[in-house]
Amino acid sequence: MKKGFTLVELIAVVAILGLIAAIVYPSINSIIKSSKDDSFESQKKVVLKAAQEWGIDNVNLLPNSGKKSLTLSALINGGYIANDELKDPRDGKQLKGCVMVEYTSNQYKYSFEESESVCNSTSKLAYNSSSKLNHNTLVLLNSQDGYFKGSNPNNYLLFSDILWRVLRVNDDGSFKIVSDDYNISLNVKNDDELMDYLENTVYPSLDEDKIVLDNYCLDGMCDENKIGILNLADIENASNNLNCTSENINECYVGNFLTDYSKQYGDEYISLDNHMLKDGKLDLKSDENLVIRPVITISGDSDIKGTGSKKSPYVVI
Repeated sequence: MKKGFTLVELIAVVAILGLIAAIVYPSINSIIKSSKDDSFESQKKVVLKAAQEWGIDNVNLLPNSGKKSLTLSALINGGYIANDELKDPRDGKQLKGCVMVEYTSNQYKYSFEESESVCNSTSKLAYNSSSKLNHNTLVLLNSQDGYFKGSNPNNYLLFSDILWRVLRVNDDGSFKIVSDDYNISLNVKNDDELMDYLENTVYPSLDEDKIVLDNYCLDGMCDENKIGILNLADIENASNNLNCTSENINECYVGNFLTDYSKQYGDEYISLDNHMLKDGKLDLKSDENLVIRPVITISGDSDIKGTGSKKSPYVVI
């Protein structure tokens, strides 16, 4: 007949198991902690990569000296990172902190800062308190000279049920916008035919009460009007490449949100004698139908909401 364990034997087994646990647990705990720390470091790299992409698209908002903070919400709202990517692997909670951007030794350095108190006490990027286009908590993220620059800045705006891109915030607070999905294809013979179509077909379909006069150019002739199209200066000013000039136009195709439109929709009519945008670059105008992209200017008194990203564009209400 088999005998069971005695009390002394059971106590001995439990003691041995406890001893083994006491020896193994710190090692396992250390492995788990190390794994979470490694995941956190990988998480920071994802955030820093998103911040660097934001910096490429908003180079004129970066500090000229010293250090400024970039909020995680700015990266989310701009579509540079998803909200579900910002979980702290150490505790599973929402990641807190910001990205510090510092200009030193002629270059920008990005680092992740966990301390919210440090983040809150540092001047923030992406906000321009001097902009006249403010409404409640909204501040358009315009560059230092009023122009939006980069390959994909947060300058999407919904107006008259059409998606636009903001080109420039003017000194009086009004803002010049260009259609991003108003795809009109025409075979116009001259600028008079073009303007007739813009003024008598396109303009009446828009909310005219919010549109103001601005200076528009056609082949070197500039005048105040209520609607126009892109010109060479718009293309130059939208590039964040410091080498971009009218004499060095090839450099203007770099870091420029205006150049992708003709790649997607076709050859584009612009205000430059006998030229068009073909695959994002200047080329001689063809006799085929050309895409027309209207440009208008909205009053600075208009009420605005939104973040400016494509997912949550500014909305004129």
